[in-house]
Amino acid sequence: MRVLLAIIFMIPTISAQTLGGFETFLQEANANTWNLFDFSTKETNSPLWDFPADAGDDKEIYSTFSGDQGFSLFASNISSNQFFVGDYTTAGIERVEFEAYVEDPSSFRDLEIYIRSGNNFYYSSPFAVEAAGWSSVGYSFKRDQWFVFNETNNQFIPVVLDDLILSNISEIGVNFHPSSASANGKVAALDNFGLFPEYTNPKLNINTTEAGTFISFIAEAGIQYTIEATDDLSKSNWSTFASPINAEGPFLAAVPASPERFFRVVATPFIVQNP
Repeated sequence: MRVLLAIIFMIPTISAQTLGGFETFLQEANANTWNLFDFSTKETNSPLWDFPADAGDDKEIYSTFSGDQGFSLFASNISSNQFFVGDYTTAGIERVEFEAYVEDPSSFRDLEIYIRSGNNFYYSSPFAVEAAGWSSVGYSFKRDQWFVFNETNNQFIPVVLDDLILSNISEIGVNFHPSSASANGKVAALDNFGLFPEYTNPKLNINTTEAGTFISFIAEAGIQYTIEATDDLSKSNWSTFASPINAEGPFLAAVPASPERFFRVVATPFIVQNP
């Protein structure tokens, strides 16, 4: 499978300083804190862990379909040290990303993300899977469309996830839906599940004074910065000028006035990975 090792953003900052969560399921004890809801039995149990067909050292949580009935894999207040529940608004959480595995796309309909806030469930748009194996999925809580299900007319109604809804998340998970009973016994899995904060681009300044030439920007806590330089923008040969930079507030770095060079700032957010 494809292993998600790092996510790098170019000169971002966090609007509200909070760390996201990241679960790789490398430990079976972590997997056992997540939940499997089987649509066929209406029962909740721990998911299966590390299915044999997926070779390598990476791990995941999974289940198999019962006939044409789907299942949910989800985090609650007992999962992953509570990294995935709580107040997304204060945390500045903007999106969810994960890897999903489908063994047999021919018998698979779609998957959807859901969250629970209070007594209400909110659903993403469905994601179809065209090829067997692992796929990357990402969805924004603010920029993408969410829905509630109206049981009276059996329709999904568009809804905006406001700050109040996102301030009280008690579950987040993925629903896997087969298209027919031929999915019976087939595997669907989840890995590298992460919540990520919202990013905006800071203003990057380069000033020359009698004291020298300086790069300045506003640094945010929770982000590690690297200043890189190149003398030719037509080539991908950026080199590290200064790293690591862990700062908060105005940051100033002296750079050579000559020869002429181009500078950029690479920022890596500190995402809390569940051990």
